[in-house]
Amino acid sequence: MKSNPSRTLFRTLFATGLIAASLCSCCPKHNTLTQAEIADGWQLLFD
Repeated sequence: MKSNPSRTLFRTLFATGLIAASLCSCCPKHNTLTQAEIADGWQLLFD
């Protein structure tokens, strides 16, 4: 069976997109404080 370069490229890009999307959704939000930091009195300098 011969490999189709277009199909291989599509599968690779699709898999890369899925991985990137899953990594972005699990990352904590930038420029936020945790509940423990808020309880300790920390404040954000920049909104």
